[in-house]
Amino acid sequence: MYNETFSRSISREHIDQYWREQLDDIKWIRKPSRILEEKEGSVFNKWFSDGLVNICENCVDRHARKDGSRKALIYDSAMTGQ
Repeated sequence: MYNETFSRSISREHIDQYWREQLDDIKWIRKPSRILEEKEGSVFNKWFSDGLVNICENCVDRHARKDGSRKALIYDSAMTGQ
């Protein structure tokens, strides 16, 4: 399953369709209409360029609303050597 999913995610033939299907896994303020904008000859392409998302909402807030008793972030200074 992983290999098939990975192949679809990078396949030139399926890339737009695959990533369009993934849009519902993220909460968007404004859902993008464009998936990938490629600049010919450049490695600097734009993904979801006309979309708008709140990263904190997706990474922390929506999970806190589901189960606010769990820790969202744990900082351990011993892990950073400080």
